[in-house]
Amino acid sequence: MKPRSPLTLTLACARLVLRHKIPAKTLDIVSALLSDFLVEDISLSRACALSHTGSLALLDLIWTRSLRSGDYWSVAKLLHRESCYYRWQFSQCLVEAVKRGDLRMVQWILNHFSDCPVAPEVVEEAARGGHLWALQLLESDENCGEIQWTGDWVLYEHYSFNYAAIGGHWGVVEWLLDHSGITLEMRKNNSLVVLPMDGAASNGDLALLQWFHAHRREGCTTAAMDAPDSANATVDVYVRRVKALVTRTRPQMYGCFKELTTRHPLAMDFSLILLFVYLQGKVNVYTMDHRGTGKSTHLKCEKTQSAASELQDPTDLDPPRIPACAKELEERYGDLAAFSTTSAAMDLASFISDYGNDFSTTVYGLKYGSLWVERLMHLNPPEVTGYVSDGPTTTSGAALENFYNVSSLNVASSEVADAFLDLCAEDSECNAHFGKKGLKATLAHLKARLDNNPTSTCAKLVTSLEYGEKTDPPSMALQNILGTLLGDMTMRTLIPPIVYM
Repeated sequence: MKPRSPLTLTLACARLVLRHKIPAKTLDIVSALLSDFLVEDISLSRACALSHTGSLALLDLIWTRSLRSGDYWSVAKLLHRESCYYRWQFSQCLVEAVKRGDLRMVQWILNHFSDCPVAPEVVEEAARGGHLWALQLLESDENCGEIQWTGDWVLYEHYSFNYAAIGGHWGVVEWLLDHSGITLEMRKNNSLVVLPMDGAASNGDLALLQWFHAHRREGCTTAAMDAPDSANATVDVYVRRVKALVTRTRPQMYGCFKELTTRHPLAMDFSLILLFVYLQGKVNVYTMDHRGTGKSTHLKCEKTQSAASELQDPTDLDPPRIPACAKELEERYGDLAAFSTTSAAMDLASFISDYGNDFSTTVYGLKYGSLWVERLMHLNPPEVTGYVSDGPTTTSGAALENFYNVSSLNVASSEVADAFLDLCAEDSECNAHFGKKGLKATLAHLKARLDNNPTSTCAKLVTSLEYGEKTDPPSMALQNILGTLLGDMTMRTLIPPIVYM
C-alpha cells in the first residue's frame, strides 16, 4: 500500500487535474467540492501544522467546514459549537504559527478569531524562537484577548524568560520584563519565578549579567551576590540500567518509580526488575533516583540532624532544629530550587539527550514518578517518543478539585471496584456462581450478614487479620482486604471466589 500524500499536496493535485479537464467557469465550484472530498476531517490546529509556511488554503477549507449547518458531527464543526474548544484551538493554532515564524498565518488566525486570551504556551514559542514581532502583534491586535501572564500560569511565564535568555534574544527578554506585569517584589517572593539576573549569576554568565546591568534598573536580589559561592556546588544523580537480553535492541524505557516517602533503596530496584520482566527483556530499562533521594545526593542536614533520626529516616527532623537546618542547606546549596521537580526533570532530559540512542525512548512514571514525568513533558525533550503515566497527576494551572488528594481516594477506588465487579456479569464462568443477584449484590449481602453477626466464625476470621482499625466492623475489614487484592493484577482474581465462599 502506498503512503498517503500530505493534505496540502492532495489539494494541489486536485487543482492541477481540474485545470485541464473542467471548463473554466465551473472550475472554482468543482475544485472546492473535490478538495473538500479529498481532505479528511481534521482540526484547524492540525491544518496549521500540515500547511506549508505562507499557505492558507487548507486553513480556509477547514474554517469553511466549521461554519456549515447540518445535524452531522465533525471535528471542524466543534469550532463554533464549544466555546472552550474554540479558545483552545485559537491557542494551538497560534503555537503552530509562531513556532514556524509564519506572519501570514498569525494574521489569518487573528482575523478569524475574536476575544480569545493568548495562552502562555504561545508566549513560550515566541520567546524560544526570538519572535518579538509576534509578541508585539498579539499585544496590539484589537481582536485578540489579553495575554495570560500571572496567577496559575506563572510557571510558563518563567519558562519564557529562560527560553529567551538561553537563545540570546535580549529584545524579547526586555519586552517580557516590561509587559509581563511581574514586579520585582513578586519575583523575589514567588519560588517559581527567579530573577534572570540571579540566574545569570548562578550560572556564571558574565555576558548576560552585563546586558542586564546595561539595560535594566531592577537590580538583583541578594541571591545574585550569594549565588557564585554555591554556583560550583554539584549533586550526584544515580542512574541504574538493566541491559536488554536481545543483542541488537534499540528501544529504551526510562522508569520514574521513586516516591519521595520510600525509605528503602531496594524499593525502586524491584520495580525496575519487574518492568524489565514485563517487557520480556527486549528493552533497555533505566531508572534514575530523583536528586535529593535514594543513592543520589540527599537533601539533608549533616550538622543539625540528631543521631536517632539519622538511624530511623533521613527525612525526620526535630521541629526546634528546622531553622538551623534551613540555614545549613542554604549555605551549602544556595537556591534550593536545585532539588525541585523541574530540576529533576531536567536531569532526566539531559541524560536521555546525552546517552540515548535517538531511536525509541519511552518514559514511564509511577506514583510520585508520574508527577516527574508530567514535568518532563513540559520540557518536551525531542528524544522522547512516548510517555506513560501510571499514577494520579494533574498539570499546573488546573482547578484544585482536579488534583489528587487522599480524602478523595475512597471515592476514586470505589469507581474502580464497581467497574471490576461488573465484569463478572460479562464472564459466563464467574456469573454462573452468583445467579441473578450478581457479584456486587452478593458482596453487599455478605457484608450485611457479617455486621449482623460479628461473633460468627467468618466475622472473627476477617477481623483477626487486622486490616484497618480494631473498632471497624467486620464488613469494613473485608472491604479493606478486597481493596488490597484489587490493586494486584493477579490477586484480584481471588475476589469472586472469596465472596462466593
